[in-house]
Amino acid sequence: MRKPVAYVTIIVLLFVCGCIVPIFTEPTRHEKKIPAEYNLALAEDKKVVVLVENPIWANAPVSLASQLTTELNNNLTDKIGLKSEVLIPYERLQTFKAAAPDAAGLSPSELGKAVGADLVLFAEVHEFALSKTMETDYYKGLLEGRTALFDAGSGQRLWPESELGKVIRVAFDIEEGDYDKATGRLSRAFAHCVTRYLYDCPVAKFKIFEDKSGTGWKDWQD
Repeated sequence: MRKPVAYVTIIVLLFVCGCIVPIFTEPTRHEKKIPAEYNLALAEDKKVVVLVENPIWANAPVSLASQLTTELNNNLTDKIGLKSEVLIPYERLQTFKAAAPDAAGLSPSELGKAVGADLVLFAEVHEFALSKTMETDYYKGLLEGRTALFDAGSGQRLWPESELGKVIRVAFDIEEGDYDKATGRLSRAFAHCVTRYLYDCPVAKFKIFEDKSGTGWKDWQD
């Protein structure tokens, strides 16, 4: 009869010491993660270039391409954990575009290959709106576009599965400050909503206030 008592005593001690508790404890919301749709963190030392297209018909400021590139690069290093040295500088891409007469006709993967990248994180702005409420310092803004990840060598689309890319839509009704501050908020939100799919993102950080994916322009206006 002593052996069962001894076993019970050992189990109780293990629980008290915390040796068994982790086995039965479920991860908290802050510990749970949403699996990456494409894990860019595994890219290791592959060179990555962020390519942002900002067509005139999107009605966005010219500087938005540079802002989005900066924010996407920040997320690639700060959240996904890529080394800054594997990221192709925005200036190198712009220099190539200015010097190559046929740059406008190249695909994202071709542009990436031309500047020495292995992977191309592509983003295209589709719609931009930023308006100031009359006689106040508050702005209302929206930014919509699509994004995709390409292999620069083969031209293969690595993410997402849809040929149209991943649609990203962010917006807010109130932002106090100036035009640049409001544009910066849209850029940061857009960058987050792109890169959250490219690493195992914590559940608590996946959804942000500005994320309006699944809603249309009319929904946001109303």
